[in-house]
This record gives sequence, C-alpha cells and structure tokens, in this order.
Amino acid sequence: MHAAKQVVRIAALGDLHHSRTAAAGSLQPLFTQISEEADILVLCGDLTDYGLPEEARSLVRELAPLKIPSVAVLGNHDFQSDQPGEVARILVDAGVKMLDGDTTEIEGIGFAGIKGFAGGFGRRALGPWGEVIIKQLQDYKRGDRGGSFMLQISRNLSDRDIEDVAAYYDSLPKARTAPARYDEATAPALVRVGDPLRNIAPCIACHGGTDHKLGAPWLEGMPKEYLVVQLRDFQTGTRRNDSHAQMRNMTREMTAAETEQVADFYARRPKEGDGK
Repeated sequence: MHAAKQVVRIAALGDLHHSRTAAAGSLQPLFTQISEEADILVLCGDLTDYGLPEEARSLVRELAPLKIPSVAVLGNHDFQSDQPGEVARILVDAGVKMLDGDTTEIEGIGFAGIKGFAGGFGRRALGPWGEVIIKQLQDYKRGDRGGSFMLQISRNLSDRDIEDVAAYYDSLPKARTAPARYDEATAPALVRVGDPLRNIAPCIACHGGTDHKLGAPWLEGMPKEYLVVQLRDFQTGTRRNDSHAQMRNMTREMTAAETEQVADFYARRPKEGDGK
C-alpha cells in the first residue's frame, strides 16, 4: 500500500452543461491543465445540458487528456431526459467514479456524494430544529406572508416566544409520509427533474422529505387545497416570503394543470411502510 501524499491538490468543476452543439475539443485544454496542476478532479453536477447520452459521450471525449482520478455526482440537468443511469454508465466506463449516496477514498481523502439537487441527503441530514416554523412566524410578523388569523397571532410574539413555539413543535413526533424519490416514475416531472428551460427547479430539491433541506417545509401529506392556494399565491405575488423570489419566479411559469398535479401528488403521499 502506498503512503498517502502529504499535499493533495483537488480541482473542482460544476455546471459544465456540456451540450451536443459544443465545439469538439473545446474543453480538452482545460482538462490537460487540470492533469498537470491537480491530483484529483471533482465534477459537481450538471455535467450535461439536457441529460442526453450523446452529451455524456461527447463529454467523455473532452475528458480524454485527463490523467488523474476523477469523482463526480449528477445534477438536475443530468436527469432532464430521464436517462441518468445511462449518463452515469457512460462516465463510469470512461473511468469517472460516480457517487450517489455512497463514498470513495482517493489519495487518503474520503469523498461522499449525492445528486446535486441543492440538498438530497433526506433523513440522513440533520433535523430542521424548528427553522421552518421560525421562518414562517417571522414572515407573518413582518407581513411578508398573508393570513389574517396568523398575522394577528404573530404580531405580538417576541423572538424568544417564536423560538419557544418552534422548539416545542419541532420536538413532537412527526407523521412520516414516504418522501418522494428522484427515481420515482409516477412522480410528476416537475417534482423529479423540474424544467430547466423554464427555470423551474425540481420540487424534490428542497421539499424531498421531512428532513430534506433545512428551512424548507415538508409537503408530503399536506392537504391538496392548501398546497394549491399556496402555489397560486406565490404565482400572483400574494405570498412573497420566499428567499430571492425563488418560488414566485418558478410558479409564474407553471400552468394551472401543473399546479393541480404537483399538489395532488404531495397530498396523496402514503405513510412510510404502507407501500401504496
């Protein structure tokens, strides 16, 4: 066994969005330079533009000058054409170590990776510790979220009151519904992969489960009517407590049918273990 290097140089690239129309050889000088100046290359998702196998094969040709170990994860663009398995296989055949919830060790350094969907560890992530509740109560208090009943309640709450309420509710047992999965064929496309052409991120990127992304509410099992109203309020701007207008920008591009479909999907989530 060789001793690990004292200094290991790691190069990292993400959002290559390599497309079928990319000029042949355009990335080869970059990968040649990386081979000369780094010991490991990390590819951080969105390697292809539309998740097409031909895009992956073209990227592999660009990787030809690479002479160092490489490790990668897929991003939401790599799922766009519902062929992530084939995209990953092409990269693996070219010598890239693909990670999806697993680990590997290179030069004595451990790497853990999962799909680059702005989250993704689900129940393996730390719990939310009340961030969701704190944010919503603060938003009501500031008037960033409508609702006469909650506006009246939150108006006189101190920061300590809000923290205490959040801590209490966060400590209660949560009704576990089966979190949506990226490979769940029955889930609407907007839930699984979004629509990059309309700048709609996949719902599952933030709302993939009760413990999925800190600060993002869980959606599984919520009433359909409530979800439809919230999506429409974001769409019209009535609700505006989303960071950097993320939800408003995405819902403006959604059709009424898509809103109903997404809400219906989350409302119908079965309890974990039901297998329905």
